[in-house]
Amino acid sequence: MSKTTKKNYSLQIAAICTIAVLAIGTTQFALAKDDSRIKLEGEFNQVDDGKAKFESRDNGDRKKFSVEITSVDANAEFTIDVAGTTFTATSDAFGLIDFNLDTQCEDDGSDCSDIPDMTSGEIVTVTGPNLLAQATLS
Repeated sequence: MSKTTKKNYSLQIAAICTIAVLAIGTTQFALAKDDSRIKLEGEFNQVDDGKAKFESRDNGDRKKFSVEITSVDANAEFTIDVAGTTFTATSDAFGLIDFNLDTQCEDDGSDCSDIPDMTSGEIVTVTGPNLLAQATLS
Protein backbone atom coordinates (compact mmCIF):
# COMPACT_ATOMS: atom_id res chain seq x y z
CA MET A 1 0.00 0.00 0.00
CA SER A 2 1.40 3.39 -0.93
CA LYS A 3 1.79 6.26 1.53
CA THR A 4 -1.00 8.22 -0.21
CA THR A 5 -3.42 5.29 0.08
CA LYS A 6 -2.56 4.85 3.77
CA LYS A 7 -3.05 8.57 4.36
CA ASN A 8 -6.47 8.55 2.60
CA TYR A 9 -7.46 5.45 4.54
CA SER A 10 -6.46 7.11 7.81
CA LEU A 11 -8.48 10.22 6.96
CA GLN A 12 -11.53 8.09 6.20
CA ILE A 13 -11.24 6.29 9.54
CA ALA A 14 -10.79 9.61 11.35
CA ALA A 15 -13.88 11.02 9.62
CA ILE A 16 -15.97 7.96 10.54
CA CYS A 17 -14.82 8.14 14.17
CA THR A 18 -15.64 11.87 14.34
CA ILE A 19 -19.12 11.27 12.94
CA ALA A 20 -19.69 8.41 15.42
CA VAL A 21 -18.60 10.55 18.39
CA LEU A 22 -20.87 13.42 17.28
CA ALA A 23 -23.81 11.05 16.79
CA ILE A 24 -23.36 9.52 20.24
CA GLY A 25 -23.08 12.95 21.86
CA THR A 26 -26.24 14.17 20.12
CA THR A 27 -28.14 11.03 21.15
CA GLN A 28 -27.07 11.41 24.76
CA PHE A 29 -28.18 15.06 24.75
CA ALA A 30 -31.60 14.12 23.34
CA LEU A 31 -32.02 11.34 25.89
CA ALA A 32 -30.95 13.61 28.76
CA LYS A 33 -33.77 16.09 28.06
CA ASP A 34 -36.48 15.84 30.71
CA ASP A 35 -39.47 14.75 28.67
CA SER A 36 -41.94 13.93 31.44
CA ARG A 37 -45.37 13.14 30.11
CA ILE A 38 -48.85 12.78 31.59
CA LYS A 39 -51.58 11.34 29.42
CA LEU A 40 -55.12 10.87 30.76
CA GLU A 41 -58.32 9.80 29.00
CA GLY A 42 -61.91 9.08 29.97
CA GLU A 43 -65.18 8.15 28.28
CA PHE A 44 -68.37 10.09 28.98
CA ASN A 45 -71.34 8.34 30.53
CA GLN A 46 -74.84 9.19 29.32
CA VAL A 47 -73.73 9.46 25.66
CA ASP A 48 -73.19 6.92 22.91
CA ASP A 49 -69.79 8.21 21.89
CA GLY A 50 -67.73 10.73 23.82
CA LYS A 51 -64.29 11.12 25.35
CA ALA A 52 -62.07 13.61 27.15
CA LYS A 53 -58.27 13.72 26.92
CA PHE A 54 -55.55 15.62 28.78
CA GLU A 55 -51.85 15.58 28.00
CA SER A 56 -48.98 17.43 29.64
CA ARG A 57 -45.37 17.25 28.41
CA ASP A 58 -42.01 18.67 29.36
CA ASN A 59 -43.00 19.36 32.97
CA GLY A 60 -46.13 21.29 31.98
CA ASP A 61 -44.57 23.45 29.25
CA ARG A 62 -47.00 21.92 26.76
CA LYS A 63 -50.58 21.03 27.58
CA LYS A 64 -53.46 19.69 25.51
CA PHE A 65 -57.08 19.22 26.54
CA SER A 66 -59.89 17.97 24.34
CA VAL A 67 -63.52 16.93 24.60
CA GLU A 68 -65.41 15.16 21.85
CA ILE A 69 -69.05 14.11 22.11
CA THR A 70 -71.32 13.03 19.25
CA SER A 71 -75.12 13.05 18.92
CA VAL A 72 -75.91 16.21 20.90
CA ASP A 73 -78.22 19.08 19.94
CA ALA A 74 -76.91 20.87 16.86
CA ASN A 75 -75.60 24.45 17.11
CA ALA A 76 -76.03 24.52 20.89
CA GLU A 77 -73.78 25.91 23.62
CA PHE A 78 -72.29 23.57 26.21
CA THR A 79 -70.31 24.12 29.42
CA ILE A 80 -67.23 22.03 30.19
CA ASP A 81 -66.11 21.99 33.85
CA VAL A 82 -62.82 20.44 34.92
CA ALA A 83 -60.35 21.08 37.76
CA GLY A 84 -62.12 24.27 38.85
CA THR A 85 -62.07 25.76 35.34
CA THR A 86 -65.06 26.33 33.05
CA PHE A 87 -64.93 26.38 29.26
CA THR A 88 -67.72 26.85 26.72
CA ALA A 89 -68.10 24.96 23.47
CA THR A 90 -70.64 25.06 20.66
CA SER A 91 -71.71 21.95 18.81
CA ASP A 92 -71.64 21.98 15.03
CA ALA A 93 -74.55 21.56 12.61
CA PHE A 94 -74.22 17.78 12.87
CA GLY A 95 -74.46 17.65 16.67
CA LEU A 96 -70.75 17.19 17.41
CA ILE A 97 -68.82 18.86 20.21
CA ASP A 98 -65.16 19.01 19.16
CA PHE A 99 -63.38 21.17 21.76
CA ASN A 100 -59.56 21.41 21.65
CA LEU A 101 -56.98 23.45 23.55
CA ASP A 102 -53.28 23.14 22.82
CA THR A 103 -50.80 25.43 24.54
CA GLN A 104 -47.08 25.43 23.78
CA CYS A 105 -45.96 27.64 26.67
CA GLU A 106 -42.29 28.14 25.97
CA ASP A 107 -43.06 29.35 22.43
CA ASP A 108 -45.46 32.14 23.35
CA GLY A 109 -44.19 33.03 26.83
CA SER A 110 -47.50 32.12 28.50
CA ASP A 111 -47.73 30.10 31.69
CA CYS A 112 -50.29 27.56 30.38
CA SER A 113 -52.84 28.85 32.89
CA ASP A 114 -55.59 28.45 30.27
CA ILE A 115 -55.41 24.69 30.81
CA PRO A 116 -55.45 23.52 34.42
CA ASP A 117 -53.24 20.68 35.61
CA MET A 118 -55.17 17.44 35.81
CA THR A 119 -54.52 14.19 37.61
CA SER A 120 -55.90 10.69 37.42
CA GLY A 121 -59.41 10.66 38.88
CA GLU A 122 -60.23 14.19 37.63
CA ILE A 123 -63.87 14.49 36.53
CA VAL A 124 -64.82 16.34 33.35
CA THR A 125 -68.47 17.45 33.32
CA VAL A 126 -70.28 18.63 30.18
CA THR A 127 -73.71 20.25 30.51
CA GLY A 128 -76.04 21.79 27.97
CA PRO A 129 -79.39 21.27 26.28
CA ASN A 130 -80.55 17.72 27.09
CA LEU A 131 -77.08 16.73 28.30
CA LEU A 132 -75.32 16.08 31.58
CA ALA A 133 -72.33 13.84 31.00
CA GLN A 134 -69.24 13.04 33.05
CA ALA A 135 -65.93 11.39 32.28
CA THR A 136 -63.31 10.34 34.80
CA LEU A 137 -59.77 10.79 33.54
CA SER A 138 -57.30 7.99 34.20
